[in-house]
Order: sequence, then C-alpha cells, then structure tokens
Amino acid sequence: MNESGLRNMFDPERFRRPVIPEQFDGMVVNPVFKDFLAKIGFVDFERVFGFSGGHSFKKIRQRSVARIDFSVDGVGKTFYLKRHNAEKVRGGAESFSDFGAGSTSQGMLEFENIVAFRRHGLATVTPVAAGVRMVGRSRAESFLLTEDFSPWVSLEWLLFNRPEYFTGPGANLRKKALLEKIGRFARKMHDEGFNHKDFNATHILLGVGQDLRGPLEIALFDLQRVDRGKFFRFRWVIKSLAELNYTLFDEFFSDEDRALLFRAYKGTGNAGVYGRFQQFWIRRKSARIARHTQKLVERRRLRT
Repeated sequence: MNESGLRNMFDPERFRRPVIPEQFDGMVVNPVFKDFLAKIGFVDFERVFGFSGGHSFKKIRQRSVARIDFSVDGVGKTFYLKRHNAEKVRGGAESFSDFGAGSTSQGMLEFENIVAFRRHGLATVTPVAAGVRMVGRSRAESFLLTEDFSPWVSLEWLLFNRPEYFTGPGANLRKKALLEKIGRFARKMHDEGFNHKDFNATHILLGVGQDLRGPLEIALFDLQRVDRGKFFRFRWVIKSLAELNYTLFDEFFSDEDRALLFRAYKGTGNAGVYGRFQQFWIRRKSARIARHTQKLVERRRLRT
C-alpha cells in the first residue's frame, strides 16, 4: 500500500463517518458496500449467514466469527462475519425492517449501536450489513458484517505484542497521551448517552502507525453490549474505568497512571472529595473483578 493509502487507513474519520443504512433484500446495508456485496453474491440473508468460507477464529454454541477476504475487479476487501445462532427474541417476530426500533436480535442490535455511535461522533468499526431471520415464533438467527479495522490494533494486542510502546525512552509521554485520549473518549461516550459494557483493553482500538510513532487515535469495537439507560449513569464511570484498569498491566501502568486516566475522564486536574471517593470505588471494583476472574480461571483449571 502506498503512503497515501496508509494515511487513509489511519484516518480517524474512517471510523466516524455517519452511516445511513438502506434496506436491501432482507438485510440492512451500508450503501457504500452495496455494489461490492452484490458482486460477491451477498445479496440476501441466506447467502451471508450460510457462507462457509473464510478463517473461523471463534466458534461457540451461541455465535461464531470468521474473517473473510474478497477480491473483485482488482478491489480487495476483508470482512468479519459474526453469526448468532438461534436465540430467543423479545416480543416474538422481528425482521430487518425493525432497524432503528430497538432490535433484540444480537446482529441487528450491534449494527444499530455502531450506527448510533457514529451519529454521535464516536469512532467505531465500519458496518457493512446485518440481517435477522425468525426460527419459529420467538427465536431468531442473525448476523453482523463489518469491515476489517487493520492496520489499527487493539490495546490488548499492543500490550502483549509490542511492550516496548510502554517502556523505554518516551514511554511516559506515550502513556500520558494514550490515557488522556481514552479518558476523554470514555467521557464523551457517556455524555452522549452510551456505555460500552465491556470497556477494556480488548475492545479499544488504536491508530498508532506502523512504527508506533504516528498520531494516536482511539476507537471502540464489539458494540454488542451497550447500555443506553437513563438510570444509574453515575455508575458508568466506576464500571468502565474499573474494568479498563484491571486490563492495564501493573508491569506497565502505575497507580499514578490510573489516576491520570481518571483525571482525563473528569476533565480536571483536581479530583475533589467526590472524585477521590469515585477513585476509591473504582479501585475496589477493579479488585472485585480480579477476584472474580481468578475464581473463573481456577474453576476451568479444576475441570481439565
């Protein structure tokens, strides 16, 4: 890829541009991809949901995820296909025409959340299509198709694979920029009325450039679990920062780093009395997550 193409791939607007979905043969589709989907034969629910190619890297009883590479007329694209097996949906029948009305099937729900995030200027992955099909009166199969987010990487990937980003010369400045970006993003997300219920290193995307020196940008993915409730919003900061803090390795991040993240979220250098109480609550919640996770790991170990 040439230099101009790389700049476009790292352009944060790629993940913020609003999407106005169109109905297309039993699915909702991002119109940018409509022609390409027609060329690869993804023209209805059955052909997408029943596709058997690609590289499957997650397959459990409830859902599966596959990475699929296509090339048409010299244009290559990579998609992620997340399929949800038959699940009970609230209120019975649901179809693609329910888009925007509070879908309950997981594929359609995540597509709606992605579109809503972008509408509010929150960066996330690019939606391609989604669809749902009833199985009986109260169960449904659904899918979500998204575009590959490469060359962006998850914060988790960076922690495991490029630890030098968090150590050595310039590491403190990089960590400061990273934590401030994440804190401001989380605050904007909450102010816009959304709470990603799995806000952790796994689901935070970073545009850092191939040499890890490019402009730092933030996005989120896996928006299947997003809370839009009006009640208990004061707890969002506790849950979000506690879960994120748990996934930030102690090897790289100090208590002061975590305090910086909190201050970036609050938008102030002085936490105040209530802020200090929130920080205490966040630390307590992180410790509880750690204990719970350790119990789960121990149970799995005993089963094997």
